[in-house]
Amino acid sequence: DEWHEAVLQQAVRLVAPSQSVVGLVRKLDPRWKDTAIEVVHHGLTPLQGGKKVAPRPRPDGKLRIVIPGSIHAGKGQSLLLEALPELTRVAQVYLLGAGQHGEAFYGRAGVNVILHYQRSDLPRLLQEIGPDLAALLSVVPETFSYTLSEMRQLGIPVIATRVGSLAERIEDGRDGLLIEPTAQALLA
Repeated sequence: DEWHEAVLQQAVRLVAPSQSVVGLVRKLDPRWKDTAIEVVHHGLTPLQGGKKVAPRPRPDGKLRIVIPGSIHAGKGQSLLLEALPELTRVAQVYLLGAGQHGEAFYGRAGVNVILHYQRSDLPRLLQEIGPDLAALLSVVPETFSYTLSEMRQLGIPVIATRVGSLAERIEDGRDGLLIEPTAQALLA
């Protein structure tokens, strides 16, 4: 309450990284509904050697799907685990930078796991993988998604869940595909 009053009394300029964050703040505390909150998107240092990544066809004809970033519960771990048996019939899945939660995918057929990488290695790793698309599977709202920005910089098409800033930053069918955050939607 004191912070809210101080912001109003001091005419503090408020900013958020996406309109979805503004909406969430106002939903959590309706007192902000008439307060101006400007959207200022995050900046991102360009990737060195970040030339466009071309898909590399697999001899078995399967798609190459990269899932960049952490794959914990909020980032779609359960969604992916549910979809994997069917998904790996048509695709090889590459978890890139999955973090410790990526260990849940060790030994699963059709899945390659890289737990950690240096950001400077991202363009090279993606060139080696040659993905047909990137899947961003968050089931909780993203406030911005640096990963989406990186995939766009590298020219990798994105399929993403319709949550938070992903739904705001992707125009479905034009510069990416949006799906509901379910295994069935991913498979479809």
